Amino acid sequence: MTRAFSWSLPLLSGGIFGALSTLATVGDPDLFWHLAQGRQTITDGLARVDTFSWSVNGLPVLTDQWLGQVLWYEAYAALGWNGIIVLRAVLVAAIVTLILAMALHAQRRPIVATMAALPAIALTRFAWTERPQLMGLCCFAVLIFLLRMSAERPRVLIAAPALILIWANLHASFALGLAVTAIACAELWLRRPDARRVAVGVVAACIAVTLLTPSGISIWTSASGHFLSPPRVIQEEGVGRVAEVDADKFVRFIQRIGQDRYDDGFAGLAGVERYGAADSGEVRAGRRLSDPLLYVERQLYPIAEVLP
Repeated sequence: MTRAFSWSLPLLSGGIFGALSTLATVGDPDLFWHLAQGRQTITDGLARVDTFSWSVNGLPVLTDQWLGQVLWYEAYAALGWNGIIVLRAVLVAAIVTLILAMALHAQRRPIVATMAALPAIALTRFAWTERPQLMGLCCFAVLIFLLRMSAERPRVLIAAPALILIWANLHASFALGLAVTAIACAELWLRRPDARRVAVGVVAACIAVTLLTPSGISIWTSASGHFLSPPRVIQEEGVGRVAEVDADKFVRFIQRIGQDRYDDGFAGLAGVERYGAADSGEVRAGRRLSDPLLYVERQLYPIAEVLP
């Protein structure tokens, strides 16, 4: 006799893993950049040009993560750093819940389903970061769950376009979801002649809703934008060698920030000391104002824009 499906075990497991994720500190170096962008979107509207860096200041920026950045900033604005941890825990819990739910649909024996789900859960651990990418992973888990349900009820796929719409505004990884949806609909078209209209309509709707973003049709170039539109590489996020840094741009950046904003007169240094975003070695490097290029190699600039 087949056991009835129950959400009890998936929800319990999701809650456990979500709680465990709160033990990890906030540590993603891109978080400060996302918070600054999210705050700017809320206060001044969506930015179309860069205003935070010194290497590509004034050049067009990609907007494929705008909603994810807003959500992270809203969590921070509501509860401070605890809000970031809580939002991360909720996303982790949702991902784990959906993974185990899918395993239980395939294998109703709880122990077997749990053992089968653990490797997938372990792989997601590398994405438990405070960035829109984690939201994209959660959307991917929701999509796979929908596709799993559509095997028995094809009309469940009607929810896919709404998911892709949200996903396309959260993170550029929506392209992966669209590809998986197209493959699943192609399989449905071959397997179920009576559901061919649904399959075609879902794929067409999913493609159409990706254009309902601030980026419009250019959302499709977001993943490769850094390579196709040089100089899109933001130097302060990943400088290869100090010799490649434009010293004049760096100095103008420091002047724009203003020395009176920070005790040490160095952009981002006060944020580093207050929020522990770097170890003592990085702080000491930042204090060497006579050698600012050494500091360029650190991913600390967005901290300068997180708080007034």
